Amino acid sequence: MRQINIGNWWGMLITLAGRLGTYVSMVNLVLIAFFAYPSVSIFITNLIGVVLPFWAFLLIVIALPFIAMLFEYIFGLPSFIAFNNQQAYKHGNPMREDIEILKEDTRKIKEKLGIEK
Repeated sequence: MRQINIGNWWGMLITLAGRLGTYVSMVNLVLIAFFAYPSVSIFITNLIGVVLPFWAFLLIVIALPFIAMLFEYIFGLPSFIAFNNQQAYKHGNPMREDIEILKEDTRKIKEKLGIEK
């Protein structure tokens, strides 16, 4: 599929919105947990006969995102970085031009010194 370069403004907007979404999600999670506790507590009490204290429920709610972050750190992040590097290399990364110049300069130096690859 052909990609279109529209500049960096859209990427900046999406990046900032995504980073802001993290904080909004944290607040949202706590509010949902606060209001979900009564119904979840009744369900767990009916299911296993144990009353789940609010602090234990909140601890579970807070621990689950950290487990998800660990999974993301181990599996998702390396793939994300690899994909971004591939896209940056294909679509006008200024370092790519610098590397091409360095490769050509290195080739010329090796040629003058009589060094082969």
